[in-house]
Amino acid sequence: TPENEHDNHGFIKDKLPDNLDFDDKDLTILYWSDYTMTEFFVTIQSGEIINDSIFTRNQTVEERLGVKLNYVGEKAYEKSMGAYMQAAEKDIQSGANDYSIYASYSKTIPAMSLRGLLADLMDIDYLDLDMPWWPKSLVEECTINNILYFCSGDISTNMLWMMIGTFFNIELLEGYGLESPYDLVDANQWTIDKLIEMTRNVYADNDGNNRVNDGDMFGFIIYNENIDAFFTSAGIMAIEKDNNGNLIISPTFNSERTIDLISKIGDYIVYNPGVENSSSIYIRDNFFNQNALMTMDRVFIVAGKDNRDYDTKIEFTYGLVPNAKYDPADEYYTNLGHPFTLYAISSGAEDADMAGAVLECLASESYRQVTPAVFETAMKIKYAHDEKTSQMYDIIRSTVVFDLGRLYGPTFQEYTSSVIRQQVIANSRSFSSMYRSFEKTILSGINKIMEAYS
Repeated sequence: TPENEHDNHGFIKDKLPDNLDFDDKDLTILYWSDYTMTEFFVTIQSGEIINDSIFTRNQTVEERLGVKLNYVGEKAYEKSMGAYMQAAEKDIQSGANDYSIYASYSKTIPAMSLRGLLADLMDIDYLDLDMPWWPKSLVEECTINNILYFCSGDISTNMLWMMIGTFFNIELLEGYGLESPYDLVDANQWTIDKLIEMTRNVYADNDGNNRVNDGDMFGFIIYNENIDAFFTSAGIMAIEKDNNGNLIISPTFNSERTIDLISKIGDYIVYNPGVENSSSIYIRDNFFNQNALMTMDRVFIVAGKDNRDYDTKIEFTYGLVPNAKYDPADEYYTNLGHPFTLYAISSGAEDADMAGAVLECLASESYRQVTPAVFETAMKIKYAHDEKTSQMYDIIRSTVVFDLGRLYGPTFQEYTSSVIRQQVIANSRSFSSMYRSFEKTILSGINKIMEAYS
């Protein structure tokens, strides 16, 4: 590659014109204010590497493009999705068009595409979706009929922090004389069956009350929403595209593998006292307090949330591996927790090309400045205890997959995103019969999405 395509640190440079200047115009970004990890802006440099990289990134974008970034916050997480969409809809319908860019919760932005609130990014100048800061897997999965309404990647720190991996307590693991998950990964034998075998019999009634409760010793604990990661790691998708690019229900969704895994994980959770699950985030305390050998969770637990209550984090020497495969012959597949950010341009934006330049510049500067701070320095050095953990972060990041069934979950009444998890928690054997009852709902949702992309 020609040398002038890289900066002095070896990072690829974007292709924005050097003389691009928007005469200090304001550009307003409507962002979700109830995000988990710092992503959009900081007010001052503090000496903390991630904080300062975001500050410098925004400053660089403003100076390079001659713009003034203006961030307006609106809650958008889960129950607040409607409020965010209403704010965007009101802005367009009133003709004010104050918001040029939307940056919101991963389920909110796709829902907005069905209301005609988003511009087709394929028609926007300055965006180069072939560049490495826009993940190829996301762009390909979310482009339908050559239309793309939203994107993400290096521009979202939360996309990195929401990667789900399997954490283990190294000291406890060695104390139980168990195999190293690192060695199992290297030998291509890190499977769901192996995880179950290693953890199901690890239990101790620490408080001696003859009841299973917090404070006891567990082999494996999991926050319920993260159960989805078992199915992603098994290569199970809800929605995919056929050879003509049309959305279809994935053949893997109601497959023998799905049925087998529901019963396998259901039995694992229900019939083993050393395995504990909960809808409460506080189940994580068992791992943080070194009362659990393993957990499957989002990477932010190494640092603690910085924009929500409950910022507890791992304080001991941990190990990290990709989520276990269904079969040794499979590839690794990494699930993302929902609270990451998708970016879009308003269909009412009067300065859409300027918004495109800002998105491209924010993403490319994040790739060069913010991602190295978050991923290379914080995750792989500051919060990692050995070289092997750093290597695992690379595997996890390189195997992230995206499923429109999860992103458009509300459109499918969540049948494509939560029904399998609910079957596991109930240890039910009724998925196939249930599937017949909600298949039409999923097909109806597919039709709505295809209409929005027609």
